[in-house]
Amino acid sequence: MECAASAAQDAVDEVTREPGRECISWRRDDGGIGRHSRLKICRSKERPGSTPGRPSYSPAHAPTSENRSRRIPSFARDERGVAILELALIAPFLILLAIGIIEIGLYTRVAIEVGNAARAGVQFGAQSPSLSTNAPAIISAATADANEVATLTVTTATFCSCAKGSGIQVNMCSPTPSCGSKDHIDHFVTVTASKQFTPLIAIVGLPSSMTISRTASQELSP
Repeated sequence: MECAASAAQDAVDEVTREPGRECISWRRDDGGIGRHSRLKICRSKERPGSTPGRPSYSPAHAPTSENRSRRIPSFARDERGVAILELALIAPFLILLAIGIIEIGLYTRVAIEVGNAARAGVQFGAQSPSLSTNAPAIISAATADANEVATLTVTTATFCSCAKGSGIQVNMCSPTPSCGSKDHIDHFVTVTASKQFTPLIAIVGLPSSMTISRTASQELSP
């Protein structure tokens, strides 16, 4: 078999120039009748003034404002750091809310202690007529009940009134009120406890301190 009969023959068929590159296509005959193939090889052309080794852009492939605008949505969708920014914005409001809750809790606690102290004092003084006029003992009973509240102020008094309201009320039951023939005199003891409450943080427009006062009254035991 002759080598010339089997050798493939190449013939350049066409040279085309495309934007930014040059292409050469040719036909290869494989030695048989009707047997051939087409090959195409393209290479890029360096534009004048471009740096060797770096890809050059043809006008059709150069970055445009439309291509650059496509990158903006991806940047806008970047949510890194958003949570920290939101926390920084709402942190002052959360701190003020926490302080308000603490202040309300402290005020409620002191008010309950003051009310309990007034009731404890009046219950002690209402046991008998002699105890109802013993102010030091009543004050001691009231402050002992509110041992968690410092600087508690306690005052006590007694009064009398007609059971059916037919007479007048007189402090200290002296002189004895005059009631109707079918009425009688009731003796009462009253205790007032008060405490000065100072908030943790002074807020502009609000008082720097306020007085919490509770009063309890009870009829003397027979």
